[in-house]
Amino acid sequence: MRPFTLNECEEYAQKLNLPFNRPQIAEYFMAVGGVPYYWSLLKPRYGLTQNIDALFFAPEAPLREEFKYLFASLFDAPEPYLQVVEALSGKKGGLTRNEIIAATSLKDGGPTGEILENLESCDFVRRYCPIGKKNEAVFQLVDNFTLFHYYFLHGQKPSSNFWTANYNTSTHNTWRGFAFERLCLLHTPEIKQALGISGIATTEHAWRCRADAEKGLKGSQIDLLIYRSDPHINLCEMKYREDEYVASPKDAEDWQRKVSDLKMSVPKKGVIFTLVTPIGLHPNANSSRVQALITLDSLFQSCPTRE
Repeated sequence: MRPFTLNECEEYAQKLNLPFNRPQIAEYFMAVGGVPYYWSLLKPRYGLTQNIDALFFAPEAPLREEFKYLFASLFDAPEPYLQVVEALSGKKGGLTRNEIIAATSLKDGGPTGEILENLESCDFVRRYCPIGKKNEAVFQLVDNFTLFHYYFLHGQKPSSNFWTANYNTSTHNTWRGFAFERLCLLHTPEIKQALGISGIATTEHAWRCRADAEKGLKGSQIDLLIYRSDPHINLCEMKYREDEYVASPKDAEDWQRKVSDLKMSVPKKGVIFTLVTPIGLHPNANSSRVQALITLDSLFQSCPTRE
């Protein structure tokens, strides 16, 4: 059974009579993903922050030790799987097979391929190939529950009201920025639908290039490219904000650099700069760089193209 989408989580939250709006549903999804069991534990008498404290950080919290039981229940020999996800947890863009082997005690050959395939089939990791490098697959950890564990619980003993006390602090907001990117990666069919390109064959990639003066490259990292079978690429920039996103001069400069680097590297494709942000974009002198805008509401839409 595949995890629920945001649309399905919203329906389930309504059935559970939870007092959550869409940003709050999205935030809980960013913490636990779309696993129905984790949603069934939520209590309608609590708000979101109280629920997360009760489930993860309070004494005897039901999900505080869940991580160690999760892998033991899924895999007969969980240790090599844990080595892989721990290595991937510190690399936002993912690692190649050889990099995973170098970071763990796994060997080239043997069960390594099976371990990676099992993690992919269980939705812990996604596999993608950088543009033009079909034989260099990268494995990226995208399971929200696992990443939440490594970010806030692994090797730590936070207080029982940790989440409430740290809400809207730099720690919390940094996590939300990373977690929102994963939320978007897990909802690329909805992004395509909102862009009106559901009928176009695509592949999704992360992409980076190093500065190279001879080639005119300034150096960029892009977390989501939607590479289309027509003559275009959607370069997706994902920014979490509780209010309208206000683009700064630095944003405009960064976005222009990424577009320029991508055009230099893939000259046959037109680049459509696409901003994904929860509430929307505040119009100002720097916002004109954005050619397509996707909001959180679009990620909540039912998507017929999902299998």
